[in-house]
Amino acid sequence: MAFIASAQYSEESVDVLLRLIAVLSGEDAVKVVKVLLNEKEVSDEVLAEKTGMRLNQVRRILYDLLDKHIVTYRREASERGGYHLYIWSLNGEGLRRMVKERKGHVLNRLRERLLYEQQNMFFVCPNGCNGRVTFDKAMDHQFKCSKCGAILQSFDNSKIIEKLRLRIESLEKDP
Repeated sequence: MAFIASAQYSEESVDVLLRLIAVLSGEDAVKVVKVLLNEKEVSDEVLAEKTGMRLNQVRRILYDLLDKHIVTYRREASERGGYHLYIWSLNGEGLRRMVKERKGHVLNRLRERLLYEQQNMFFVCPNGCNGRVTFDKAMDHQFKCSKCGAILQSFDNSKIIEKLRLRIESLEKDP
């Protein structure tokens, strides 16, 4: 299936959105959202046809996306009568809210990590046995590697701190 995103979404925002959908709802949900990005409104039957998935699988995905406010629907009476058609579309406001919430979560985690990096001094084994250890853990082991006994060396985390600051700055600037 060729994928051409709707003109209302930038390529970068589509990429971010699809990665987020994959994390939150899985790869099958990404297939459904790709179709919805290209169609203003579409029935679940058409979604099943365009994604190559079973109808009940598509409906399960749609209900999951509905719970997450990613999609919305409207109900129409069937031309043949007796039942209703459900016409699905993306929920722009829900998508913005979801991205904003996820971004806030990422920012909080980055800020916590930055604080941790700023408040701790780290040591590493010159033989690469362990990852970094904090000053307190190094002191508990008399500044010796717990695996090979080598004297631990100070680790300069200033580059990590700078990368974290730049990433936080970048996310804070982006609306």
